[in-house]
Amino acid sequence: MTTILIVDDDVDVCRLLRFKLENIGYTCEVMTDGRVALDWLEQNSADLVLLDVMIPGYDGFYVLTEIRKKWPILPVIMLTAKAQEMNVIHGLELGANDYLAKPFSPAEVALRCKRWLGVVNGG
Repeated sequence: MTTILIVDDDVDVCRLLRFKLENIGYTCEVMTDGRVALDWLEQNSADLVLLDVMIPGYDGFYVLTEIRKKWPILPVIMLTAKAQEMNVIHGLELGANDYLAKPFSPAEVALRCKRWLGVVNGG
């Protein structure tokens, strides 16, 4: 089963993404805090991470940096309201595979997840 870790402190965003992704066959874990998400990754595995920047605990840029140190090929898609060019560039330089600004289309997020999961799995 393919697991997507959703890290966002907006409950409505999490609910919407989980609904869309589980309807197409993915398992979703939801975390609202960056520190909790990193702790969860230490004990569990995810196939892809959807990561907001402005989250409690550790912010998304820090979480991304830690993910790249420990899980260099784990796909990470940033989903954030921080859509200014400098933030996009910073996220991509830190190793994000993709960067989407809020508000976003759940269908587009699902397609990007499929794409990145296909890249990792050789599809």
